[in-house]
This record gives sequence, C-alpha cells and structure tokens, in this order.
Amino acid sequence: VKSIAWGLYTEPTAYLRDTWNIMDLLVLIASWAGLLFMVLKLSIDSSSVVILRMFRVLRAFRTVQKVDGLRVLVNALIKAVPLLLRVVSMF
Repeated sequence: VKSIAWGLYTEPTAYLRDTWNIMDLLVLIASWAGLLFMVLKLSIDSSSVVILRMFRVLRAFRTVQKVDGLRVLVNALIKAVPLLLRVVSMF
C-alpha cells in the first residue's frame, strides 16, 4: 500500500528511496523464494538454503522501522561497525 501511495521510485518520497524499505523488500523476496523452493520441493544446495534462512533473521529489523528510537540506535550501530573493525584490526 505504501508503494502505491508514495510511488515506487520516481517520486522524492518514493517507497524504494528509503533503505529500510529496500531491506524490507529483500526480506520479503527471500521469504517468498524460500517458500517457493519448499512448496515446489526444488533441489538446491545447502548453501543457498542457508542464505535464504539468513534473510529470515532480518525480519526482526522490520520492527526497527516502526520504533523511531530503535531506528536511531540501529543506524548508530551500523555507522560504528567500520570504526570497530579498525580497532579490532589493531590487535
């Protein structure tokens, strides 16, 4: 519904101009792909299954989209990762 109301990409307030919405779309696509593989009983290697299951973990981040304080916290943590990697690489 949001993508119809805001437009998909061309409008300044478009749905896919927000990185959280892009992540939400990727989680949705991975979930549907995993469901499709399960229903059709397609044989795929185990690494592909693991990757699809990793996207399911990202579903928890969908709640971040709803709570502004949590969104600020997660954004700060994401921005801190490169700095933390620098510190870890010193050892």
